[in-house]
Amino acid sequence: MSGIEGFIANYGLIAVFLGCFIEGETAAIAGGVMAHHGLVPLWQVAVTAAFGAFCADFGIFLYARRHQESTWLLRQMSRPIVARTMARVNANPHSLASVFRFIPGMRIVGPMVLAQSKILTLRFAAHAAVSAVIWAVFYAVFGVAVGEILARVLGSMSGASHVLIAAVIVLIVAGGLGLWHWRQKRAP
Repeated sequence: MSGIEGFIANYGLIAVFLGCFIEGETAAIAGGVMAHHGLVPLWQVAVTAAFGAFCADFGIFLYARRHQESTWLLRQMSRPIVARTMARVNANPHSLASVFRFIPGMRIVGPMVLAQSKILTLRFAAHAAVSAVIWAVFYAVFGVAVGEILARVLGSMSGASHVLIAAVIVLIVAGGLGLWHWRQKRAP
């Protein structure tokens, strides 16, 4: 492979890791599209996405547990969604630890709130690891399906083009949903 496809084959998994660590679904889906086009193996995309997601979740949890008095954390904990979540978490923190990754808007809030609860660090890590694996496999396989759809719709374009188009489409949809959600929160 040469050119952009070779670049993606060599560095695509690093992008998947960083993308899943920072953003999430878009990177896992783009990784699935890469796997569909044979640029990287699907299992490597799933493992890398799960590891990136787990590192982000566990990092936020550890930061929030260690720095409970930090200005940033206190500001985040004063947000209305966090207060509502905190009330529910104290009743059963293990339930939220298993599902927060799948709830829109809870990717950062979930680990922060759980760090303030009585859940043990190792139990959180176990829940976060299992949910990250399930999440990563789902979105990587979804990315393979997106890759197949792009191949049928766009025809004989290179695999790299499909990856870029898939990432742009997912970003546009995610941005549109984020904008809609933001406007709903601001509406009187």
